[in-house]
Amino acid sequence: MQASTARQCEDADGDSVCDDVDSCLHSPKGAVVLPSGCHFDGRQALELRGVSFATGTALLDTASGAVLRQAARILKSAANVPLSIEVAGYTDDRGDEESNMRLSVERALAVIDFLIAEGVAAERLHAVGYGESRPKESLFGLSGAALDAARAKNRRVELRAIPAGGK
Repeated sequence: MQASTARQCEDADGDSVCDDVDSCLHSPKGAVVLPSGCHFDGRQALELRGVSFATGTALLDTASGAVLRQAARILKSAANVPLSIEVAGYTDDRGDEESNMRLSVERALAVIDFLIAEGVAAERLHAVGYGESRPKESLFGLSGAALDAARAKNRRVELRAIPAGGK
């Protein structure tokens, strides 16, 4: 019987995420990162890849928990993260604009509820819904699987620093 060995991989930035799946190959040494390999330093938005919801609802899918627990860990441990954080919800283009705006706010609030339950201070978190108004991927000319993939990328939640004095 052979002993099993751990998967060996390249990890140039030392964040414990293999380079072949690391979306942020230059995380600072010692940074707490999401499973995507990305960290939050307050200078740019951090997409919470892997956070998803039941279709047409603000009910978090079970698989979202691991990413959200790590996001909470980042927010609690990063001394350089600004005091206030926007939790931004986005939807795809299916449904009417008003419903999508409402759903995006509800999803941002669901993420905030999870983060608070994990120990992040409630006063630091502010929900904003953008609905379908800021797509990550254009849907122009797409159909079939390509359209489905673009819509999936547009359904997302991001963390963003709120500048001092802003909200």
